[in-house]
Amino acid sequence: MNQDDMNGQEQYKEDFDLIEGGVCFVLADGSERIVFANKKIAALYECDTVEMFMQFCSANYRNLMEEEDYKPLSALGNGHLNHIPISFDYQTKNGHFRKAQGIGTLKDTRFGKAYVLLLFSVEQISSDMQIKDQTGVLGMHDFLKLALKQAEKRVARYEIRSFCPVSFDLTSFKEYNRLYGMHQGNMCIKKIATTITTHFPGALIGHLTADRFVALLPSKDLEVKLEHVCNEVNHYINDDGIRMKVGIYKPTEKDTLDSLRHAFDAAKIACDSIKEDGNRSIAIYCTSMGETIADKSYVLRHFTQAMEKHYIKVYYQPVIRTLTGKLSGFEALARWEDPVKGMIYPDVFIPVLEDAQLINRLDCYVLEQVCQMLRDRIDNGLPIVPVSLNLSAYDFDVSNPLDTIEKMVKRYNIPRTVLHFEITERVMFSNHMSMANTVHAFQQAGYEVWMDDFGSEYSSLNSLHNYHFDVIKIDMGFFSHFDDRSRQIITSVVTMARMLGVKTLAEGVETKEQVSFLKKIGCGRIQGYYYGKPMRYVDTFSFIHGKNFRFETPEEAHLMNIAERVNVVSDSPTALFSFDGSNITLLIENDAYKRELRSTGTQGMAEANKNLGDSGYPFRGRFQRFMIKSFQSKAQETMTYVDNGQYMRVSAKWIAGDESYWIGEAHIYNISNNEEINQAKTLDNTLRDIFQFYEGFYMFERGKKEVTILQSSHPELNQKKIPHKINDFIAFFADNLVYPDDRERFFTFIHPENIERKAKMTGVSQSELFRIKNVDGTYRWEVFEALIIYKSTTKNILLCEREDIWERKSDRDVLLPVFCRSFGISGYNAIQPETQAESSLFRTLCEDFPY
Repeated sequence: MNQDDMNGQEQYKEDFDLIEGGVCFVLADGSERIVFANKKIAALYECDTVEMFMQFCSANYRNLMEEEDYKPLSALGNGHLNHIPISFDYQTKNGHFRKAQGIGTLKDTRFGKAYVLLLFSVEQISSDMQIKDQTGVLGMHDFLKLALKQAEKRVARYEIRSFCPVSFDLTSFKEYNRLYGMHQGNMCIKKIATTITTHFPGALIGHLTADRFVALLPSKDLEVKLEHVCNEVNHYINDDGIRMKVGIYKPTEKDTLDSLRHAFDAAKIACDSIKEDGNRSIAIYCTSMGETIADKSYVLRHFTQAMEKHYIKVYYQPVIRTLTGKLSGFEALARWEDPVKGMIYPDVFIPVLEDAQLINRLDCYVLEQVCQMLRDRIDNGLPIVPVSLNLSAYDFDVSNPLDTIEKMVKRYNIPRTVLHFEITERVMFSNHMSMANTVHAFQQAGYEVWMDDFGSEYSSLNSLHNYHFDVIKIDMGFFSHFDDRSRQIITSVVTMARMLGVKTLAEGVETKEQVSFLKKIGCGRIQGYYYGKPMRYVDTFSFIHGKNFRFETPEEAHLMNIAERVNVVSDSPTALFSFDGSNITLLIENDAYKRELRSTGTQGMAEANKNLGDSGYPFRGRFQRFMIKSFQSKAQETMTYVDNGQYMRVSAKWIAGDESYWIGEAHIYNISNNEEINQAKTLDNTLRDIFQFYEGFYMFERGKKEVTILQSSHPELNQKKIPHKINDFIAFFADNLVYPDDRERFFTFIHPENIERKAKMTGVSQSELFRIKNVDGTYRWEVFEALIIYKSTTKNILLCEREDIWERKSDRDVLLPVFCRSFGISGYNAIQPETQAESSLFRTLCEDFPY
């Protein structure tokens, strides 16, 4: 309570403490905050002081009553400012249930416009409580007095378990009065009293208020008889929406007279616990019910304070993009860190706030906290990703949530694209006629609307048909029992959503197996404990750093959303990839694509990406040029190459993006054993023809440190005594075949470590010119090409030898000067032996057949 409120209390208390009834002032500004209370109202709630009363109800009108009795005072007034009728049930600080009645008036006070309430307990205003009322049973005062006397006798006789306190109540009795009138309502009350009396003649029965009865009934056959009472009353009412409910407290030998004073309150708690259960008429009290009621009461009385003091915090759970593993967003979730109760979890306070129709205040609170966080990150130049927030059905019942959101977005000046809103199927089911337009209005304003908990209840397929959602969140229930059936259902949901142009997100994902499955079927995003639990905002920094997550950019998000539309669940070997002008990355592959890769010795996407990222990978340059061609044409392009002895045909097509970063779709086939395709045979014959242009092929097996002569035209190398150790072979070759002036260059070139180092630097094969001895003792220029066998574990080297083109050119005297000038070299004599030539023929061979 602030200082102004305290001053106001002092001003009014002398006058209002003289009044017999309880008085309080409730602000009419929509907050319904209590700014004044007298001693009498504190006494109604069994509070010793006004301060204790204000703390008990958190100084809020809503907390004065049972949740089902609450209506805003503005609604009760119905446009009339005088004599607002007030009636409600309430629970005292000591846990007793009572009923209050009174009037309210809208007045100008020193606090501003406020409702002045005058309240009395039913005991104060009804003499019927002292005698038998119109029902023919005892009123509340006499019943409780006699019940305690009977209990005292039975405790003394050790017969405490022979009788049970019982509470009776009708669900929606106010609705019964509205439908059938007050007279019929009174007749119904008399019928209930008569029915109980008939089945329990001579028992102690009391009528508390309206439709509430209590009784002290014999334990023998109690539940059977009470079922008859319920059936008879329900048959009389003949309305499935208005049913008789009964709560029983069964005493134990440990009960004392003091504990029995609260027994009827316990019976009422049991009765209230099944009000929403259409299958049960009777409930027996257990300790957990009392704990639930206590928790419920605590939530309602401290909710406003929890928001004002920020005990309720926004936790953030990461959402990961399946294709890239990048941080795609967060879901904002409310957590209540209470100084008294500790952590109060959502499954405790969310249902209470929903039932009390206070959930919209929580949703608005969370929205503002998220907007503040996003604004802070923007102001500090930090990256942001979208945050999704939950909207409840009550948000749409009591206000226009889009208006509230728009005001908040404008206040904090944040882009609409970073706020997504989740609504459940229950919301749509209860607001079918208007929700389609509401969803469309959100999307037109620039917000994404997601369907939360898809598949959890109601008609999910109808929801997809009637509403155009941006994303569906697959309910975590599918992952709690992750079997073949749930896999089939999830696959069907993702496939169906893709056909409808709706993106998918799976929540509640906890295992690597589930993640792998979702990647395989093309689910767009993943949320769950596998990637991270909900956490405070300050903890997200260390989490992101520790997991090495990178933020997804808006441009990447746009491309990934488009990529999600491609169906990879097929028999065709399909993969999605990205290309940034240099780096090719496979994003997803299906089983068929993986099988084709494995036929070349590549075990899957991870190994393929490792190869493609290696500058020494022999196909890297060719694939880069293939990507550029695919981007430029925007059409499907095809390339054939030889990988590990297998003829492979790959096709690629641009999907979306610009030259700096784009995504595409790829298909790959091993055509080596495809009898319907003659291309493999043609390639085989062509390669055999190419071999005749080469003088020799030498395999340097680095693991064995040996050389295998695959083919050679040099007689010196056909002798059986040729050394096979690498160093010995190099020395023998240089001494017997290489021109003396070229030997130093030859030794430098042919050293395996030098070849591997230069290959990694350039990404291509290494070539050099040397003068090699002919059979007749003369020398000719020959080209040596060294190629790393990439997929060999020891990085073996294939050395290829062929005659230089100038040795066969009859018009070289004419062409050589032209050739030199093309390189900026003037003069024929400037040509040195070090001149390097790249053979287009050999390049073709390297690219098509490096192994």
